[in-house]
Amino acid sequence: MRLRYAPILLGLMLMVSPLFAQTIIFDEAVDGDLSDSGTAPTPVTLLLGLNTIVGSFGDANLGGGNGATDGSDADYFTFTLSPDQVVTAISTTREDTGGGPSFLGQANASTITGVSGSTQGNLDAGSLFETGPLVNDAVGGGLGIPAVTIPLSSGPQTFLLQETARGAFGYSITFTVANAVPEPSSATLLGGLALCGFLRRRRS
Repeated sequence: MRLRYAPILLGLMLMVSPLFAQTIIFDEAVDGDLSDSGTAPTPVTLLLGLNTIVGSFGDANLGGGNGATDGSDADYFTFTLSPDQVVTAISTTREDTGGGPSFLGQANASTITGVSGSTQGNLDAGSLFETGPLVNDAVGGGLGIPAVTIPLSSGPQTFLLQETARGAFGYSITFTVANAVPEPSSATLLGGLALCGFLRRRRS
């Protein structure tokens, strides 16, 4: 291959390679407390790859804020997925509080309303928040709502994180975002480049 074509080939390889670098899109230690209100959740923007939110929630005396069903600190955030985006996975980490997992609620809307006691408001789904991939966990608390399922559909998505029984603890939640319509694979494009090179040599 002539050297002058090397930059073009390198650029194509970088465009199609699955570079899923992790990006912290919100950090409460840097950006301030996430919203305590389901009617005014903190907006965040998800990009292709791994999007991580870092913070804490739980006992108001330790975590600050309120918004949970018992007045403790809860975290609310919202984002909107475009039609060409899809969340293919959600994973979480949390400090060990010596008890069971906490609660994660989700609404296919730009707000979460009416969450009080066992009243679910407009929550569409919920899951148990603990360390590891978010799977179709059973939901406690008597809310009677289905588990959060992956992939997430396009449009607005709002999340509630709350703990009502133990002190505050740190956590992270990571959303993996991919193209809804898969792009051509690296092998396909490189195969096409090889064919073009072969045809070029034949003509020379």
